[in-house]
Amino acid sequence: MRVVLYCRVASPDQANAGLESQEQCLRKYAEEQGYEITGVIEETGSGLSMDRPGIREIYAKAEQGAMDRVLAQSLCRYTRAPASEFFGFIKALAGMGITASTLHENYLRGMFPTLRNLP
Repeated sequence: MRVVLYCRVASPDQANAGLESQEQCLRKYAEEQGYEITGVIEETGSGLSMDRPGIREIYAKAEQGAMDRVLAQSLCRYTRAPASEFFGFIKALAGMGITASTLHENYLRGMFPTLRNLP
């Protein structure tokens, strides 16, 4: 499985340590699962909207066929926007055969049939 790692912090003062620790954690998990890491997207900025450069980069990589999954440390790394925006993101990726998952919210698998059979 090809994965893109997505890391986000809210402010520049969190960037160095925050982005690095997220990436290390995601890399470790991906390697343990035997995933092929095809990219890392790092973003510094508010998660209050899904209209951000990092999210647009996820869509671009999805359209290029560069991944089967995008992986973040937790749901709040993707967004702090209303749930409807996140569900639209999940649905758009699923339409391209791509899943969005996190290390901490396994309950997402129960909510979305496309996530149920994933390790």
